[in-house]
Amino acid sequence: MRIKRLELDGSTIYINLLGNIDEEFAELVIESLVDAYRALGGAPSLVEVYVYESSELRDRCIRERAAWLGVVALGLYDVSHEAWEGWPRIHVVQSSLRALEPRVIKALLLHEAAHSVLHGSLASYVVNIDLDSALALGVDPLVLAYLASVVVKDLEVHKYLVDRGLSMHVEAYFEHFKSSLKTIECRDVASLLELAKLLTPCVVVSCPGLEEHLTDTCRARLSDVLEVLRELLGVKGDLSSRIKAVILALQRVVHERGSRA
Repeated sequence: MRIKRLELDGSTIYINLLGNIDEEFAELVIESLVDAYRALGGAPSLVEVYVYESSELRDRCIRERAAWLGVVALGLYDVSHEAWEGWPRIHVVQSSLRALEPRVIKALLLHEAAHSVLHGSLASYVVNIDLDSALALGVDPLVLAYLASVVVKDLEVHKYLVDRGLSMHVEAYFEHFKSSLKTIECRDVASLLELAKLLTPCVVVSCPGLEEHLTDTCRARLSDVLEVLRELLGVKGDLSSRIKAVILALQRVVHERGSRA
């Protein structure tokens, strides 16, 4: 592993390069993060960035770290953020990203940089939900809590970026992920949470061509899910209470649509 240390306006960013990382790609990651934090008005005092040669290497490293820390739910994405130990860490997979346009890479890294600013402490990764209610839905409560927490935090990030005049990057973020909408069936609360995660940009920016990427079931529930997300912007309270609010709201969408079908 190679490590690069970057000092940025009083913040320290460690870039950890794992495997065979192209120098050009490493520099693009560093440049994108510098631009991101300057656009956001500064970085947290400490940020760790891990750039992996492959998704297989990423999976192994993150799973080992999660097991050691006792983390019980995690998502393995090509670009992600966590703060399991109390400070922000950003994870990047070279093999998945280096073929993308630089503007898309910059949008993805700006998204994670915003997470590090808004959700860079352990408080954003500790939640408390009613396990009995989750089990009654026929869903693993850990999965339900994880998916709902991602919805809540992603919505905060997109609103934060738009409020800072960075809507063009939110639009690029959605353009990159919108093809993933085709894989969602929208038949239960868990799949509606997956849809809601991908729709979070559409609450604060225009998402042209959205409906053509949806299955028939998701298209029928699109307006309801968008309304839940709009209402979520106004929900006060801690992370756990907002997670509960979005789960209950989407549960109603499933039941109401089911009864009208």
